[in-house]
Amino acid sequence: MARIITRLGLLLLVLAISAPQLFAESLNGNWAIVLNTEDGNREASVTFQLNDEVVTGKWGPFDVKGRFVANTLNLKFPITVPDQGMKGDLKIIASLDGDKLTGKWEFEGYSGTLKGTQAQVADLTGPWQFIFDTEGGERRIPATFQVDGERVAGKMGAADVKGTATARMLDLKFPFTSEESGTTADLTIKGKLEADQLSGTWEFDSHRGTWKASRGK
Repeated sequence: MARIITRLGLLLLVLAISAPQLFAESLNGNWAIVLNTEDGNREASVTFQLNDEVVTGKWGPFDVKGRFVANTLNLKFPITVPDQGMKGDLKIIASLDGDKLTGKWEFEGYSGTLKGTQAQVADLTGPWQFIFDTEGGERRIPATFQVDGERVAGKMGAADVKGTATARMLDLKFPFTSEESGTTADLTIKGKLEADQLSGTWEFDSHRGTWKASRGK
């Protein structure tokens, strides 16, 4: 009987030591998080790194700060809402269940619910055919991407591509020269991967529009 109790005690001790690491493996990595707001759903591409109970990482371009204790994520970090210019602390409280997060958010008097799913980095490696919707009509530009972790490199036309891919989101910004006008400026490309299709928005100099892309051959 004493031997059984001893073995049980050792098992519980192993589980107690292993549990934080198991939770860490579940929280670490890329997440696609959806905030329910008065204006509809807001999607965020998020990366978490867990060191003991301390959580760091990225929420879009913003640095994440918080803690993860007893399977509960508690974050508070400064952000800026681009379309409104509002600045403040985003507060998140969410529970982890496997590869899913559910909880609540607060920001400058606003609040709502959230849900998140763990995501893999978008598989963008290889050739793509981009179609840009411009004032002068559609413009087609071939591109080739190489992905190393979250970093994206490659070519778009003759330009060297630089940017990141997190979960299903693509975020690029690199110098580009327009063949039509000869203007050189930063081309900013933001988009989302759905199956084998990419789509999003672009900005170049004072111009902007939408784009879509499919895998090339």
